[in-house]
Amino acid sequence: MPSRGKPRVWATTNVENLLRHKGGTYYGRFRVRGKRKLICLNTNVFSVAKLRLHDEAGKIHQERGSSFAVESGDVTMADLCKTYIERFESLEISPASRRDRHVSLKRLIRTWPDFLQLQPKAITAQQCWGWANRLKNEGSGFRPNHATKPARKGASGSAVNRAITALQQLLDIAVEVGAVHANVARHKPPAGYGRLRKKSEIKPVHLPPHEAMQRLFDEIERPEKSDDKWVVEVQRTHRLDAGEFCRFMAYCGARRSEAGGAMMGDDRGGYLIVHGTKSLKSVDRVVPMNPSLRTLLTAIRARREREAALQGRPKPGPAEPLLKVKEAQKSIDRACTSLGLARLTHHDFRHLFATRCLEVGVDPKTVAEWLGHSDGGVLVLRTYGHVRPDHAAAAAAKVVF
Repeated sequence: MPSRGKPRVWATTNVENLLRHKGGTYYGRFRVRGKRKLICLNTNVFSVAKLRLHDEAGKIHQERGSSFAVESGDVTMADLCKTYIERFESLEISPASRRDRHVSLKRLIRTWPDFLQLQPKAITAQQCWGWANRLKNEGSGFRPNHATKPARKGASGSAVNRAITALQQLLDIAVEVGAVHANVARHKPPAGYGRLRKKSEIKPVHLPPHEAMQRLFDEIERPEKSDDKWVVEVQRTHRLDAGEFCRFMAYCGARRSEAGGAMMGDDRGGYLIVHGTKSLKSVDRVVPMNPSLRTLLTAIRARREREAALQGRPKPGPAEPLLKVKEAQKSIDRACTSLGLARLTHHDFRHLFATRCLEVGVDPKTVAEWLGHSDGGVLVLRTYGHVRPDHAAAAAAKVVF
């Protein structure tokens, strides 16, 4: 004997987002500002309901200011991509963040065949997870024109996860405009699949011993021997500029862009002002003056004043650039090769500052403030929760039972 249950209130139709109430009236289902909204179409006739659904979709489309038709049959992923780009281009985000979103979207399109021609309702959870697994294991296949090595097998965690975020946000827009009812890329994993995102592990920081780092700075600044005194002097000037740039990052923890934007007047007696550049919300931070940083700034200022006197110019003002170069990777590579050290980058000098602070006993919260982190030291402990071999040996010598 069949069970008697409550009659169904809503019945689906073969038209996406067109529902029929138990009383016979048709309704359109839309997403407005992230919330589901049912709009009465005031008709019991299926053919009329389809036309009115299209009209209501057009009204919502006009309200949103979108650049494509809302009716699910007309929307493709290419349309969603255009709207996605328009939206993040209008946000107040840093150029680097805007560039990352463009790159992530290109990576998604490049690694998913015919992605732009797909309709949102045709995309399944299995397709999303299958694409993500291919990207994790095979990578994007991108290889710069000047590259000498083959394309990397697989993609990094950050690259995979940013592309997945782009896919999820595209399908969020599809839900918002009523092209689909739910975002399949935010569902639970289908049977046989694991997590969608790739676990990103922070790479351990490996820095040479303290004495080796000091030799590296000296090597960056050392000119090559030559019988031509003019060549030696020009080379010494350029390498001193590079050495000052690297020492500045190591002694105050500034990023490369922050060091390039430092000004002569940033030295305010007992502290240094570092101008944040990572995002539009970055704020200036204060780093107390340590002896090495003070000595460096004094030497830079004296050198600038000597050069100005020789050239007949006035002394540099507080708004003039503190450092003459904004990058020194070739000089760093040359010095590392000369000393037999593993390759270092500009950011490694920021790592050096944080590591040295922890080695001498500065608490992680204070180090985080000097670096411009807002998490109270969590990232500092995760990234720099190690010590260099020479410091570890010295610490172990103090442990007596």
